[in-house]
Amino acid sequence: MDKLFPSQEVDCVLDQFADGGTTLVEAKLLNRNIIGVDVNDVALERCREKTNFEHEGANGKVYLKKGDARNLSFISNEHVDLICTPNFSGYKYCNRSHQTSGCCCSQYQIRKAC
Repeated sequence: MDKLFPSQEVDCVLDQFADGGTTLVEAKLLNRNIIGVDVNDVALERCREKTNFEHEGANGKVYLKKGDARNLSFISNEHVDLICTPNFSGYKYCNRSHQTSGCCCSQYQIRKAC
């Protein structure tokens, strides 16, 4: 599973398309802090339900925020270590050269993008 998250424990992961919450659950299990953002109230409630569990060693903190992935101004520049973004062809939120074209991290100083 760590190959999905090329980061260190307690790093902060951003999933700006939280949807069903799978990435949030995996981050919590891998002891990463994660920020989940979605525009859909139903999706956010599903994320709350899925991440509301206790498991030995799963100490990652989950922060949920209703919002648009194009406006992440509530996150401080030094706060995100890894951005997990689906590669939606046709969507290009920034002009940085990353492994995926669906990255919206132009305003953030990040160490890794997946």
